[in-house]
Amino acid sequence: MLADFRLFQNQHRARFLSKIDRKALFRAALPFVPVALIVAALAYFVLPMGQSPQAPPPEDAAAANLQPASNVALGTASVPAGRKISVFMTPEPTATVRSIRRPTEIVPTATPTPKQTYDKVQYMANGVIENGLTGWYVEPGVALTNTTVHRGSSALQIAANGGFASYQVSLSPGVTYRLFAWGSLSADGGAASIGIEFFDAYGQRLQSSEPTPLIFSTSGFVRHSLVFSLPAGAIRAQVYVWKPAGTTSFVADDISVRAYLIAPGSEPD
Repeated sequence: MLADFRLFQNQHRARFLSKIDRKALFRAALPFVPVALIVAALAYFVLPMGQSPQAPPPEDAAAANLQPASNVALGTASVPAGRKISVFMTPEPTATVRSIRRPTEIVPTATPTPKQTYDKVQYMANGVIENGLTGWYVEPGVALTNTTVHRGSSALQIAANGGFASYQVSLSPGVTYRLFAWGSLSADGGAASIGIEFFDAYGQRLQSSEPTPLIFSTSGFVRHSLVFSLPAGAIRAQVYVWKPAGTTSFVADDISVRAYLIAPGSEPD
């Protein structure tokens, strides 16, 4: 029975093929032959040899869209020997030249000069002469004045015939001090002085160790100052104001002794 079925299939296939017009079939397929040849030629020249056509990776496709085919001729893409150039090959990236960074020149910051400061202690409690003559030793010719002052309401005045006044201060060895004083003569000419005296344990004056006194010789208040320290052997010091006899009077005001916290330099206000 199986043999009869196969005989029937062969006879049916023969009758079907005998009815096909081979010439008409050839004429119908003839227009597609050029198209097939073109597709085969493109596949041969475009696709790499020995490889089946594959879709380009996303990055290759992006590079193909951005880079024209002329880049291959310019040498931006290299092709191994024996391979055909593919439009999907990504050109080799061109090296980017980096600029050389030079270190920024460091300009040293200038060290500021420390401002000279003074101890808050005022070693002359009544150097401003606002408490009368309290703490002052005075000789004839010295009195208070309320008409010619530098600051405040009163000052120390020495008459034209001369006079002397002093104020004892308690100082320490090894400390640097500065004496400040304001003074004014009633007229230009003549001279008055403000200085400091040192005494030893026997009450002897150490005049050779004393600093040069401040000299006032003009009218109108001016301020002078001097720097000093206790000399060896001194146990007592006093600030003095003196004017010899002459034709002008002298007024002293705002006298102070201050200790330096650092090395001597600028004067305080």
